[in-house]
Amino acid sequence: FDARVESLFASRLQRKGYACQRSGRDEDSSSSAGESHWLSKYFPNQEKWLLEQAEAFYLKGLSQMCKEESKLDEEFVLAVVREKYAGYLSKHKHRVVDSRSRTHLQQASLALSTYKSLLPWFQGNHEHVISLIGKLQGNESSSVINPLQRIAMWLSKDRLAMAAKRLRLLKLDYGDAFDIEYKETEGVESKIRISTCFYGEFFGDEGAPELTRACCCSVDK
Repeated sequence: FDARVESLFASRLQRKGYACQRSGRDEDSSSSAGESHWLSKYFPNQEKWLLEQAEAFYLKGLSQMCKEESKLDEEFVLAVVREKYAGYLSKHKHRVVDSRSRTHLQQASLALSTYKSLLPWFQGNHEHVISLIGKLQGNESSSVINPLQRIAMWLSKDRLAMAAKRLRLLKLDYGDAFDIEYKETEGVESKIRISTCFYGEFFGDEGAPELTRACCCSVDK
């Protein structure tokens, strides 16, 4: 299932004219199983472009949200978010320890700058603003992705092997900015233990730990 999704994504980008290549090099972090993150496989040396696309996609979503929330001034909100975003990226650049952490820093900075910018417009209604940020972070996709994950697991001939692979890929996706311990006894069990979270520490240091739940990938819950 994961491989088919990756191939589909890559083929779509190829049709749009983007170069997608496989690379045996894992730029994010090494894996005891010899696996690499799909971004490294399909987009070697394309990190800057990918970050730019992710930023543009987020801001486009925020722009659309401003149109839907009539009380928001789209131009003003976007200007404030961009200013705060740049500040958080600079302030927390020490947190970048690998390419995956650079992505985490981008998403956390976008979320926090949006949070700080929108709160005054909603009279400090934290829960509502967090729910809006959750939508921008793609949390609503869980209603589609989670059933697909369950179907894939049900169809698998070796559910334990599939679960183990998912945990290994999760570790790769989080990267070195998380303290993660993964243990696998082949054919018996697979365990993953996350002792520190990039988002939890980032938002905690900024006095907004409640934002953590809006930024954790819906697939991981």
